[in-house]
This record gives sequence, C-alpha cells and structure tokens, in this order.
Amino acid sequence: ILEVLRARVGRPDGRHILTEYDFGNLFQHRHRRGRLAIQTETDLTRIAPSSLNQSDAEVFPASRLEDSLSGHFYRDRVRRFREESLVVVKPRLFRAWGPTLVALTHPWKPLGESAGSFIRSPEDPLVFVARFPIEEPGGRRLSIVLTPPARTKVSQILIGDQPLRYVLFRGPRRRRPLTTTRFAAAPEIRLTLKKASNRDEIPFTLRTWRRAKRSLRDSNRP
Repeated sequence: ILEVLRARVGRPDGRHILTEYDFGNLFQHRHRRGRLAIQTETDLTRIAPSSLNQSDAEVFPASRLEDSLSGHFYRDRVRRFREESLVVVKPRLFRAWGPTLVALTHPWKPLGESAGSFIRSPEDPLVFVARFPIEEPGGRRLSIVLTPPARTKVSQILIGDQPLRYVLFRGPRRRRPLTTTRFAAAPEIRLTLKKASNRDEIPFTLRTWRRAKRSLRDSNRP
C-alpha cells in the first residue's frame, strides 16, 4: 500500500501518513524509497477528525469498519471522502501479506516553498524562535521541514503553548529531516532542542498548502 500512497500523494518528500498498521520490515523499505513521513498510531479514533484531515493519508485495517465499538467512526470517515480518495489493498500471494488495508488520501496541493530560520533565544540556549509576520489566506495551511543539528534532537515545537506534531522521514543523502503537521499561520513558533548546539540559527523550509475544493463530501468540515 505504501507504493500506492507514494504515487497518490506525490511530491514533495515528507508527505505525512497516519497508520494503524505497523509495516515492520516493509515499512523500513518503503520509508527509504518513498520518503514518506509515517506516523504509527494504535487507534485513529483518539485523533480529532480535524487533525486527521491535516495529514496526506490515514491507513487502517479493513476489519475496523466492522468493529462493534468503533466501526461507526471508520465508516463515517469513509463516507465523508469521495470515491477517488479511497484505496483498498488486499494481500496477494508472493506480493503482499497481512490484512486488507484501507487508506483515505487527502488531496493537499503544495503551493510553494520559502526559506526561513529559527534563531537562538538569548534567554535559553536550547530554545530557537521563528516569527511569521504574514498571515496566510483562509483555507491555506503551512508546514515546516528542517534537519536538526548534528548530535542533538528536537524536544518539542510549540505554537503558543500548544505542541506541534512532527515526524521524521528519510531524506536524500541519508539525512533524517523532520516535517511538522500542517498548521494555520501563527506569529511565532518555538523550537526546543534536547541538547545544546553551537549553532545560532537552524534553517528550515516553509511549505504552503491548499486542500482541493471538492475533496470531502461534506465541504464545511475542516
């Protein structure tokens, strides 16, 4: 199914996939080839639909549709998406194994990229701040792609006091950049490292996105 998703969601690298299915060794293989940012979750029902809609795809076993406790949630997700956004992949002898999987693809269109930098805070050497003076028009979303400095990792990314999710993926030349989930324009974002770095700036790529107008059956849903 990762081959199908890679073809469906397209470029740029780091498209965000939420999945209940652990791809194991197959996941590692496709992770390298497809450069997808794959986030494994035990239960998609714990994620708000508005947050699910910010991803590029959500994947779950087809058996979830018949689950006595949560089946209504998954059936409702399928109902809200147009037929062209639905992918069902069944195992085939010698080519795939595991359960039948359902994927809902979210047609986010990349509108452009620009360069920016997180600047080290004078109050805390672990904290870097990026400011965004221009608000995006309604309906558009942003995401950030960055490569953490060597010998350190990202501890958290905050918009105000709200954490912004991020997912690592395999980039070119064996780099391990991360991408944030999509977010509405904010005046300031704070990045905290786990270990101090000698860098005063951390460059990033800011991506702008727009959802296809007719991607959901219920168009007033986020």
